[in-house]
Amino acid sequence: MKKLYKLSTNARKEIIAQNYEGLPGIELLLSNKFIESEIGEALIENFIGYYQLPMGIVTGMPLDGKLVNTFLAVEESSVIAALNNSSKLFRNSGSIETFIHQSVLVGQIAYNNTELQNNELLNHEKEIFNFLEREFSSYFNRGGQLFSIEKIKTENFTTYHIKINPLEAMGANLITQMCERVSVLLEAEFEFPKPLMCILSNSSPKPSVTVKAKLKCDETLGRRIAQASLLSAEQPMRASTHNKGIVNAIDPLLIVTGNDWRANNALLHSYASKDGQYCPLSKWVYKNGFLTGEMSIPLQLGIVGGATKVHPFAKLSLKLMEVETKDDLQRIIAVSGLLQNFSALRALVSEGIIAGHMKMHVDNISGELTKDPSIHKELVSLLQQRLERNKKISLSDGKELLKDLIFKA
Repeated sequence: MKKLYKLSTNARKEIIAQNYEGLPGIELLLSNKFIESEIGEALIENFIGYYQLPMGIVTGMPLDGKLVNTFLAVEESSVIAALNNSSKLFRNSGSIETFIHQSVLVGQIAYNNTELQNNELLNHEKEIFNFLEREFSSYFNRGGQLFSIEKIKTENFTTYHIKINPLEAMGANLITQMCERVSVLLEAEFEFPKPLMCILSNSSPKPSVTVKAKLKCDETLGRRIAQASLLSAEQPMRASTHNKGIVNAIDPLLIVTGNDWRANNALLHSYASKDGQYCPLSKWVYKNGFLTGEMSIPLQLGIVGGATKVHPFAKLSLKLMEVETKDDLQRIIAVSGLLQNFSALRALVSEGIIAGHMKMHVDNISGELTKDPSIHKELVSLLQQRLERNKKISLSDGKELLKDLIFKA
């Protein structure tokens, strides 16, 4: 599937249909029909309809010696174009490898110090472990692990952290249920007060996936990208936008697979601040003709339960990307984030970010003004010429050029 961007929407759909024939949900995706209202009713309260995002494909993204087709749901015009471009570069002149670390999900049981008084949860650790193994036997039978219980005491509060392996699910409901059941046990059996709250934490001190990329690169460009990376490490104001470029690819993948992108945004930005200052999630270095990038991040996601189980496009997206385990999805998301980061840095230190955005904007302007294919093609050509001359275009430019085209016709 090469140069899909040069084809019409219908031609792209035909290629996707041929390559993924028979997958449940593929006909629904390509038909542009609405999903049944019953699914929306099952997902949210007061359901009234669907807000649709464009769904696109990044072809041949290199990952651990193989090529992966990646599907994203996003409204930003440059994201998929940038990912396709960087995928091609690394496919032809580079390499990408990933490493999975142990996933740890943390649940919190929080008490007010004045109410907790001399009660100590860690004195009952063995009873709690045994209780959880009985109450959540199906989780442990699937290979689930309870790693530890830790105590965090601050001026006003004492919080106990229960750490588990969430397996193939995100695990938010599981860990929160565990904390709530433990708190009830403590109240009933050991005269503990009612806790202030029991809830998972969308924070992690350790990454769950690492991605390393290496690209044969022009020295001038390579050194400028490395300098841009260093700038984000020294200035939190820059690090924020640096990381936004990473999340530009991560969020669309979380959305298209039915995962909680809000939780992961909280997680990633929390992780970026773990050392007391907001820092970039990735680092790029240039040496001896090669640009190398590395990123280690935590992700809280799943391939079972929640919207991944209910939403037909979430289930379809996992099938399209041949995701069989949560680790597969983590690898794809991490690689996409780092490649998107590379594309943003390359644009910033060369032609500037606006040039690329404006090129993508040409089609948007023309599409808004005319649906006639022949006029659209001419209008796009004229808009591109004006962009090259003036370095900017607007909707008013498009209207002006469209009047000329109609007048000549």
